[in-house]
Amino acid sequence: KQWYQRRVRGDRKKMETLRRKLHTDDDILWLNHDKSLREQGIAEDKMLLLRKKLFFSDVNVDRNDPVQLNLMYIQDNTCVVNGTHKVSLEDAIELAAIRVQIQFGNHDENKHKKGFLDMKELLPPEYRKVQGIEKKIYAEHRKLMGMTELNGKLRYIKHCRELKTYGVTFFLVKKKKKKKKKK
Repeated sequence: KQWYQRRVRGDRKKMETLRRKLHTDDDILWLNHDKSLREQGIAEDKMLLLRKKLFFSDVNVDRNDPVQLNLMYIQDNTCVVNGTHKVSLEDAIELAAIRVQIQFGNHDENKHKKGFLDMKELLPPEYRKVQGIEKKIYAEHRKLMGMTELNGKLRYIKHCRELKTYGVTFFLVKKKKKKKKKK
């Protein structure tokens, strides 16, 4: 019995480690669309994150629907920055540069200097401390001169659609072992 309890505790620890390492949707609490926020016990001062629950087709997202475009951009950016969408260093730099263009406009040598950008808002954790990363982001940002906020969001979304993990939801799965019969 003690062996079994140690084994179960060990399995739980492994699952918790995996849960922290992987970005899954296991812990997301979705609102019931049939009830008001008040009926669901959501306080007025509570911050909510808007997300699409199902991806039917994002192909139709374009400049004609700036609200949906903005929601898609925010969701995609969140997934890139928190590491849900695994990106290469080059992709991370390009997406960060697009985000800088959207947020701050055209590159300005006087304003955009080392230390101006908050890497936690732009990059996944694994790239935040890469040496010279801010300089590389600025180099890409310079190439985006004249890009509007709307076109930047559209480009960001299109780039995210090309990622291998786009539209994928990860779930932590544990396979149960068959019980052995006692002889």
